[in-house]
Amino acid sequence: MFKKMSVLLLVFLIPLVFIAGSASAMTFAQRLEQAERMAGLEVSDANMETRIEELEKTLGRIAPRDASLAERLEGIEWDLGITEKTAAEGNTDPAVSMLDLKPFSKNGVECFVSDAYCEDSYHGKHDFVICPLNGFEDKVSIEYLLDDGYKNLQGVAYIPQQSLRLLDTALWEGAGISIYGDDRLLWSWEDFEKKSEPIPLSIDITGTKFLRIDFSSAYRNYEPLILLGDMELTK
Repeated sequence: MFKKMSVLLLVFLIPLVFIAGSASAMTFAQRLEQAERMAGLEVSDANMETRIEELEKTLGRIAPRDASLAERLEGIEWDLGITEKTAAEGNTDPAVSMLDLKPFSKNGVECFVSDAYCEDSYHGKHDFVICPLNGFEDKVSIEYLLDDGYKNLQGVAYIPQQSLRLLDTALWEGAGISIYGDDRLLWSWEDFEKKSEPIPLSIDITGTKFLRIDFSSAYRNYEPLILLGDMELTK
């Protein structure tokens, strides 16, 4: 009897391992696109929360109160029966969205899905942002402890469309972003103007254990002047 129950338990657990393994090999955005296709929906260019709400509506799924976007997507994947086999049919690039990473610490900076700030000054759309939200300090930051093996940090730095309404050029003086790996400066952007185009990022972080992103004087009149979008880590 005990042997039979053990076999049944293994049969139940193996698909869960497949789901967890396949999900970790794909970015949040890639998993969301795959779920939309499997649910018979067109891949949308709306923000992530709206897309997840549409998937839940299609599947008749009610999300638990206070569930995160990551938890809601996991529930959707479960309902759709996404396993290692189905994930293999999609993109399995081992990239990790920073939206899925828990910060080691943060001071006046958030990583989140934003309707207000997801559009850059050239009308490009971004799924999520790393954004300064504190105007009381000149420098704010967010920090991450990284697992072994990450080699590249990619995404885009841009001026949000929403902030173009700040006409006083003095507000923009001194604003900047700096990215550090183990306290070594890896990249910075300080010499920019309101008309500056978004800057694609591809930063070598090989061997980095401690990643820190600083924003200097980048939040004025309740608006972020510059931010980061769609940041991912790859191995």
